[in-house]
Amino acid sequence: MPPKPDDIAVIVATDCGGATTKAMLFEKVGDEHRRIFRGREVAAPRADVEIVEGA
Repeated sequence: MPPKPDDIAVIVATDCGGATTKAMLFEKVGDEHRRIFRGREVAAPRADVEIVEGA
C-alpha cells in the first residue's frame, strides 16, 4: 500500500534523459511540500540507472 501524502516527508524526483539529467528535492514544511533544491547535469548518459524506494 503506498504511503498517504501527509506521511511523506521528503520527495526526490529525477528525469534521466538522453542529454541531460535533472533532479529536484522536496521537503515537507508545515502542511505542504516545498522545492528545496533543483539540479541539472549535461553530460553523456550513464548505462545504468538505479531506482531506490524506501521509507
